[in-house]
Amino acid sequence: MNLAELEIWLTEQIAAAVNVDKEQITKEEPFLQLGLDSVSAVMLTGTIEEKLGRTCSPTLFYDYPTIGQLAAYLIQESPAERQNTEGRPAREYAPEEDIAIVGLSCRFPGADSAEQFWENLLEGKQSITEIPSSRWNADDYYSGNPEEKGTMYTRWGGFLERIREFDAGFFGISPLEAEVMDPQQRLLMEQSWLAFEDAGVKPSELENKDVGVFIGISTNDYSKLQHQPQRITAYHGTGNASSIAANRLSYFYNLTGPSLALDTACSSSLVALHQACRSMKEGESSMALVGGVNLMLHPDLYINFSRARMMSESGRCHTFDSRADGYVRGEGCGMVVLRKLSDARERGDRIYAVIKGSAVNQDGRSNGLTAPRGTSQQKVVERALAAAGLKVDDIGYIEAHGTGTKLGDPIEVNALKEVFAGKQEGICHLGAVKANIGHLEAAAGIAGLIKICLMFQNGRIVPHPDLQTVNEHIDLTGTPFHIPVKSVEWKDKVKNAGISSFGFGGTNAHVIVQSFRAPRTLGVRPKRYSGHILTVSAKSESSLWLMQEAYSAAIEQAPASELVDLCYTAHCRRELLPYRLTVTGRTREELCSRLKAGEGTPGSRIPGKIAFVYGGQGSQYTGMARELLQTSEVFQQAFSHGLSYLDQETSALMMQILYGKEEAVNERLHQTEFTQLSLFLIQYALTKLWNSFGITPDYVTGHSIGEYAAACQAGMMELGDAVRLVQLRGRLMGNTPVQGGMAMVQCPEETVRQLIQEQGLELSIAAVNTPDQTVVSGVPEQLQKLEAMMTDRSVMFKQLLVSNAFHSALMEPILQEFHEAAGRITFRTAQLPLISNIDGRPRHEISADYLRDHLRGTVRFHDCLSYFAEEKVAVIEIGPGGLIKMARRHIRGDQVWGASLGKEGQDWEVLHRSLALLADRGIPLDWKEYYTPLQPAYAPLPPYSFNRREYWMEEDKVLPAQADSAITETALSSEILDIMNHHLETINNQSEYMLKRG
Repeated sequence: MNLAELEIWLTEQIAAAVNVDKEQITKEEPFLQLGLDSVSAVMLTGTIEEKLGRTCSPTLFYDYPTIGQLAAYLIQESPAERQNTEGRPAREYAPEEDIAIVGLSCRFPGADSAEQFWENLLEGKQSITEIPSSRWNADDYYSGNPEEKGTMYTRWGGFLERIREFDAGFFGISPLEAEVMDPQQRLLMEQSWLAFEDAGVKPSELENKDVGVFIGISTNDYSKLQHQPQRITAYHGTGNASSIAANRLSYFYNLTGPSLALDTACSSSLVALHQACRSMKEGESSMALVGGVNLMLHPDLYINFSRARMMSESGRCHTFDSRADGYVRGEGCGMVVLRKLSDARERGDRIYAVIKGSAVNQDGRSNGLTAPRGTSQQKVVERALAAAGLKVDDIGYIEAHGTGTKLGDPIEVNALKEVFAGKQEGICHLGAVKANIGHLEAAAGIAGLIKICLMFQNGRIVPHPDLQTVNEHIDLTGTPFHIPVKSVEWKDKVKNAGISSFGFGGTNAHVIVQSFRAPRTLGVRPKRYSGHILTVSAKSESSLWLMQEAYSAAIEQAPASELVDLCYTAHCRRELLPYRLTVTGRTREELCSRLKAGEGTPGSRIPGKIAFVYGGQGSQYTGMARELLQTSEVFQQAFSHGLSYLDQETSALMMQILYGKEEAVNERLHQTEFTQLSLFLIQYALTKLWNSFGITPDYVTGHSIGEYAAACQAGMMELGDAVRLVQLRGRLMGNTPVQGGMAMVQCPEETVRQLIQEQGLELSIAAVNTPDQTVVSGVPEQLQKLEAMMTDRSVMFKQLLVSNAFHSALMEPILQEFHEAAGRITFRTAQLPLISNIDGRPRHEISADYLRDHLRGTVRFHDCLSYFAEEKVAVIEIGPGGLIKMARRHIRGDQVWGASLGKEGQDWEVLHRSLALLADRGIPLDWKEYYTPLQPAYAPLPPYSFNRREYWMEEDKVLPAQADSAITETALSSEILDIMNHHLETINNQSEYMLKRG
């Protein structure tokens, strides 16, 4: 029988089956339009088998929906020949860079997170319930008679909980706008944020970048609740337009890549994924945010699909099962973050899967607008495989579209059988997530993709739930396919899987994904700081406390070795939001207990200015900054840089004085030459360490010798010049012709000065540290006389452990030599103000004259600190310590006081406490630079805890023109107060955002 004869014979059979004249039948007309139903099609399949002596698929008339197509198929000699001719893609695939899935988030029936979703999948749980009353009263629409108009014959679905709630303030959306926003848009906003968090991506770093947004969305049930003219507001259009579902995300995150909402019905989200990959491979998008969403808020579509007999009367998707009787609808939202594989590897991202290839096609004129077409499904899988550069032998799992219809499932499986006919190695598991959560329609494809990602991550294939007897039209005998009813280990080292999604209008999509295992790298063992610092942040105080509880639990469960990774992720891979709580700890237990106790000061703050204060002589001690020298590469390099300007002998001696084990050598630290030099070198290295944390001061000052390190930070002196001048200064000041001493008097400067003048004492006012603490300087005999006077007056008088009478007349013999040396230095204009010891005022220029006067004159340190109090500056002491403790008692105001070193050797603990103070104040830190020496890795943290409240418009709510008179004053006041509170929260978040961006 040739092709023409076969066409004539088929025409005769069809005419008889549908009871029409064969002359009225054309070979291009779909069987459905000719009136051929599924029962007649199955009977005709048997007739064809008998006529041609070959076995045919029961879905034959759906795969080849016209006489012409069916005859052309049947006349071919073998399936292998058909695959070689019809199934081959039209073009070969040109290899391009793969796309990595680096983050995901989801809310699916029975699961508010990916972790819960995985547990449900592993358990084989079916998260299907009756229609909740919060959607509509199912009794009003349900009928056991499938033919009754205006009713639905099912009352089941996969539903999300608390869909009326939304954290509008987090996204800067007013309550009035939030109320009319489609909850699908709200879901997308929240899940997109969580997906970025899961990916370790800070949204602020994506602003104004060509990041694409691709969203699958098909329904707009919420708009049906707002049809009364009185209810329409300015937000109605944007709140319910499908296009805005994607555009709103681009707007909120300030993303400038393509922003598309796609509707191909059930394949929408997988088609969105395909388009995102194409956009990235073509260079149109550098990254992409891809998702799908579906909510069922109105009974219309339930009624519509009941009339089309698509719905399952049993209320389940019995995919692959003989009980298949249609599908059950489901809700949900899933999001994934895509990045080029090379970029993901460079960043050290956690990679869930690699998208190897994808394809999209159309059924064309099938056996009816909504009827599936097996040959098109076959082609789309083959093209995806070709695009992936893989063979059927490589594929170990197929996530089927699998709606659970009597003929739809066999059509899909038969198409897969054709594709996999040549598979020689291994088995290929089949599954369908619809059996767990229902058909999520526009979000169905993304749900299947997330399921595959979780299977890759956990190395297990989940069971296909509730499979009792395989559909009689599905024959897996002699095929590589297996439907797992129990969870099995996925042993393939490289796992490959396919995901299918078919729209009921004929748009088919298939995606091939592959597992990823990062190559092991060998490198230098990373350094470790002593202790940790952790910041928890949120956009509202209530969310902050929820996050605090979640982080506490995460830290308790984490191994000690992962603490640095958790802290790194919190600082570098999460957005730092306005409300913050920063805690420090040397151990996990300490960190956790402080987090639970709420140590720190949560609050939304405007970042202030910073001052570096460099201490002077008297604060030194042996072993200063030893811990930093051992653990911080930045500190080591800066300290070594300073030493390099000394001769080799002096440099070695300095190391022995500071860190040696000979006590006699250590004592030389208190000789002025080595005191001043060691302080300067330590302060310079500390400055570079603070700078590496992103902390650059707005002001600097110092106490006597400390002003030299301050001048270097301000850019007034070169390091080499400063080192040599400090060395000379210390040598000269320690070897004056006449030696003297210094003492602290607990008395105001004017009182001390007056007493010195009245008694004719040859003493100088060396420093004024506080309003009632004055330091005097001179020869010992004169100091003894003043001590006797102060003792008579019951005034505290304390001799200081110094080697000479600094900042007194005893320094005058060395001033000329010092001045000449300073005159050979080239000074520069300061890049930031130096608050001068001489007058407590800011200056941008210094000179040899200034440094000479500074050496001899009074150190007006209290005036310097008072200047910072007026400016509300955060003060960080750069040096061994002591000044901050003194200043706190005498400087009042909104001050932050931080130190740099711990005398007991716990330098990092002190630094961390100071960093925490700055972080809580909202001062931005360069956490990436802080963590670079530690070589940390991304570690999952608890997701953001949204501060949700209900926003909803009830259907057919009466809104008369004079409704105001019907509202009581009490109710109105309460409602207005509620709206005002949320407006304030929204305004606060918007203000913080703008402040952050400057």
